[in-house]
Amino acid sequence: MTLRVSLGRIVAPHGLRGEVRVALESDFPERLPGRAVVVARDGDDPGWPTAVLAARPARGGLWLVRLRGLESRSAAEALRGRSLWVEAASLPPLPAGRWYVHEVVGLKALDEGGRELGQVAEVVSTPANDVYVVRGPFGEVLVPAVRSIVLAVEPALGRIRLRLPRGLLPGEGEDA
Repeated sequence: MTLRVSLGRIVAPHGLRGEVRVALESDFPERLPGRAVVVARDGDDPGWPTAVLAARPARGGLWLVRLRGLESRSAAEALRGRSLWVEAASLPPLPAGRWYVHEVVGLKALDEGGRELGQVAEVVSTPANDVYVVRGPFGEVLVPAVRSIVLAVEPALGRIRLRLPRGLLPGEGEDA
């Protein structure tokens, strides 16, 4: 099965000609026009393959997106709640030191000494920085994704290496 990455969710139709309002999850909305996408309920749904004809920002942090083959408001309404997916292999490469979320989620998290901390279960975006949610023998640990803590992200090796500050793990408090 082809790995797909979510670009966003269709939240409502817009206008009468099939445009949709989309809550984007992409850091590069300017790259949407011309992109092949699949409109589906989730990543396993084969969905409807199409392409983005146009995209422009709208109020409330949403984007207005025009999809090939979507010509009416009723057709757009039928897609409410569905996601826009793209094949991960078609994503452009990122600059050195940056990774797509799908490349980080699932990696084994190790500390500097090689102790297994768990697995990266999700990445939470915050205004300051991303946070890696690591679940494992220490429960759920929230790890700030900053250079002083994340020593290496190695998707090819299936791991991420971390330098955890004192007190981040349960039972390893400041005074312990």
